[in-house]
Amino acid sequence: TFRNITFAYFDKPSCSAIAGCSHCKPRQGGWEVRWSGVEFIESPSKLAFLWEHETVHADMDGSITGENGTFNIVPSMGTLPTESCIMDVTWLSVGANNGSYCWNTEFRRMAWNDAKPESLLYVNALVSNDYGTSVVPFKHKRITHPDGWMALVLVNEVNT
Repeated sequence: TFRNITFAYFDKPSCSAIAGCSHCKPRQGGWEVRWSGVEFIESPSKLAFLWEHETVHADMDGSITGENGTFNIVPSMGTLPTESCIMDVTWLSVGANNGSYCWNTEFRRMAWNDAKPESLLYVNALVSNDYGTSVVPFKHKRITHPDGWMALVLVNEVNT
């Protein structure tokens, strides 16, 4: 959890105050980071998401979104509920993937490997729910599940 932090002068093009997963290699991550009391001074681009499923930023007091309440800020992806997420917010992310912020939602990191039959190895997976589908790339040397997949999924939804 990060509390009472001020980010100042992150105002250059393609520069953001907060990165999605600071020490992750591409297509790793999926962890939750909690924030409260965040202030931005001349920092219009608050976050950078480089890929779907990268990170959940839990805005515990609305200080990142500027809204009253608690929000989960995630990379935009096809499996987000349109009735409880504001999609593709360009000011949230200067990365390759726009950000979305959601209320009354909970996300979990799900990772797996050792798929059978072996013909599934090295192939991207698809995660679907009632809201849509998201591509989950296969990756060698994942942090917790080498030669496997990792996705952010909605809790209390059927994800297939």
